[in-house]
Amino acid sequence: MLNAAGFFVGLLIIGTAPAPSPPPSPSADMHNLIVYGDQWSFYAHEPDGWTGFTERSGEIGSNVYFLHNGETLEQNGSLIRVSIEKKIDNAVASDLAADMARFKHDEPDIQFVDFQADYPGGSVFAKIYRRSNGDEYVAYVDTAP
Repeated sequence: MLNAAGFFVGLLIIGTAPAPSPPPSPSADMHNLIVYGDQWSFYAHEPDGWTGFTERSGEIGSNVYFLHNGETLEQNGSLIRVSIEKKIDNAVASDLAADMARFKHDEPDIQFVDFQADYPGGSVFAKIYRRSNGDEYVAYVDTAP
């Protein structure tokens, strides 16, 4: 049984304990995303002026996509799509060539332009798909050569 002195000391300790800290305020830089699925995950960073989405990403063949702030998918504006594909072999350049052939079949007027992209420790095969409704930058990245 707690005596009166013990009870008072307990209240005094509890009463003088520091108040819990408020949760940290959100950082001004809340551009980091973790995207994950079945046996894969990746980290993405929203570029300034862009917002990342995973909702409806399957509809456009991606795992995450980025739109200019305030834009919607229906507006057909600028779009960054990121998708993770299972690696079958080391023929990443051939995979890009096959992708280009599929697009050319569906859109005969499409043009392909080279552009340079780098990935530290890996290989990048990149093209600009110049389409009637805008350019699409496509990069196939082999993270483990």
